[in-house]
Amino acid sequence: MKLKVQPLYDVYQREVELNLWEPINRYWAECYEACKVASKKRGTLQADNRALFQGLAARYDKRTVIHFV
Repeated sequence: MKLKVQPLYDVYQREVELNLWEPINRYWAECYEACKVASKKRGTLQADNRALFQGLAARYDKRTVIHFV
């Protein structure tokens, strides 16, 4: 069994290394960059919304707050 499988595996491994490593590496690099961009955008939106909310809260008259029991 090993005499039949090992040569096929070696050929497969060589082909993967020669033909697929670069596209796979490029794909993961692009995924990583997209993830970083999305994370930065999310953080920026959160900070903007937090600042907006705090600005609105500062202007809000605390006397009009309704307390639910």
